[in-house]
Amino acid sequence: MSGILRECWAAVRARPVSSVTTALVIGLVCLVTLATTGRAAAIEQRVLDSVDSIGTALITVTDSNGSAGIHPSVVEVIGDLDGVDWAFALGPADDALPPDLTASLDGEPLTARSLLGELPGEVLLTAGRSARTGEAVAGRGAARSLGLVDAVGGVSVRGQPVAVVGTFTATGPLDALDSTVLIRDDDSAPPIVRYVYVRAEVGYDVAALAEVIQAILPAEAPSAVTVELAQGAIDLREVLAGSLGESSRQLMLMVLGIGLLLVAITMTGAVNARRRDFGRQRAIGATRSAIVAMVLIQSLMSGAIGAVVGSAAGVAVMWGIAGAAPSLTFTLSVVLLSLLVTIVGAAPPAIAASRRDPVSILRVP
Repeated sequence: MSGILRECWAAVRARPVSSVTTALVIGLVCLVTLATTGRAAAIEQRVLDSVDSIGTALITVTDSNGSAGIHPSVVEVIGDLDGVDWAFALGPADDALPPDLTASLDGEPLTARSLLGELPGEVLLTAGRSARTGEAVAGRGAARSLGLVDAVGGVSVRGQPVAVVGTFTATGPLDALDSTVLIRDDDSAPPIVRYVYVRAEVGYDVAALAEVIQAILPAEAPSAVTVELAQGAIDLREVLAGSLGESSRQLMLMVLGIGLLLVAITMTGAVNARRRDFGRQRAIGATRSAIVAMVLIQSLMSGAIGAVVGSAAGVAVMWGIAGAAPSLTFTLSVVLLSLLVTIVGAAPPAIAASRRDPVSILRVP
């Protein structure tokens, strides 16, 4: 095998025109694919990320009337499942009032809820610190309504004062928490669970995860619980992914098709120029499969050089245009596809070379 590789490399170096042409074609395929399809894929991902920010991966478990009896261990149980990014739970709503008032704020009291688990990254602590047992953190809107100074102060819940030690800002599908006060209750008196929020990991089947949560949910009456998905956002994501992905695939197929045609033409000319060499090799015992293998290996050697150079140039172009490099997986996929194009394009002339009669080729008129 090493002898065949050395002979193929010598043939590549001995015929620079066909070798450089093949490398140039494959390099251009990689460059154009990364600069166009890669940019389209980056735009597609940004669009899908924007859709994801409105909650396509969010699962909400709700005990609407408080009869389900969801156990406080639900956060740990769900958090240990495969495909779960984060999970936390909230208790029932209570009125939250400034500690020095007995009436509600402007006739509309704020909402306070018990918190189980850790708040996710979508709920960003902007001032103060996280709540310990018996303390609370307030959403930005709640802190403003309570008139908290430097994100600290107090609030009255169920007639009892609670220290507010921090302020948070909620984004995306959790932005409703901005007007809520979240209290870390005493572990000796576990709160009633009314809502459980779960986010699936990127790329995980959200619907399948929701079914698993429904099946293993620790509750006295699981049938009283509703498990909801952001179905509208999920449907929108699928439509966008389908339409954007289709245009990217069509563009890539067009580029690869042109590259395939050019490789086939280049290798046909290169094989015709070497017909006497192949005739002599056949005359001294080379098999047809050996001839095919040599032509394909020579093409791959030239194509590999072009793929490396073209991919590097494509990444540089995409970085300059989009300000971001394509993923390693995408880049390697483009390289592998371009090498596949090289093999497919070189196969017909390789087979044709192996089937020629060596006697007729070498006959001297």
